[in-house]
Amino acid sequence: KVVSVEQQSELRVLMQTRVLSTWLTVTEDSRDEDCLSIDFKLQRSDALSRFQGLWVLEAVRDASSGEVVGCKGLLTQDVLPKGIPLWVQRLP
Repeated sequence: KVVSVEQQSELRVLMQTRVLSTWLTVTEDSRDEDCLSIDFKLQRSDALSRFQGLWVLEAVRDASSGEVVGCKGLLTQDVLPKGIPLWVQRLP
């Protein structure tokens, strides 16, 4: 399942308020019932020049009964705000 999402946030600094918008392409893969992966990539943003990543949510099962007793989540992301010098963008 692929969707486009707009996220808005409000930034307040010294009595000034600014609304920032970020548009993402989100791809959800739920083919494996024990593991949900959610991939997101930046389309455009007022505040970010790079934003992408992956959520992986895995079911945690009880060893004896096999019943789902929890969830384990892992987030991997790459974020770079706008206005960062070019040499910083090349760092690993």
